[in-house]
Amino acid sequence: MELDGSAIGIPPEADVDAISILPNTMPLTYILSLRSANLIGGSLYDDSDLIAYSVGGFSKFFDAAANGIPPEVNINAVEILGRTDVPDWMHINR
Repeated sequence: MELDGSAIGIPPEADVDAISILPNTMPLTYILSLRSANLIGGSLYDDSDLIAYSVGGFSKFFDAAANGIPPEVNINAVEILGRTDVPDWMHINR
């Protein structure tokens, strides 16, 4: 197992449904998506958000609502590219 969600404070009912590792980070930074909206570490994360986790705790990596994604969307897969030669349409402007 790469990462145990319950060991880092993710409630069992949240169900992690996507995980990736942010390239070139030490300590490792994991990017997660949840199956349902949940409160983690005092912050509410929607199932359409991407959450960053490292030894420092949790933070919102991608805020779906702020980027025009409807609330009924559930992100259930994530891949973080370590390459810089990807097409412009694949970049998230943050």
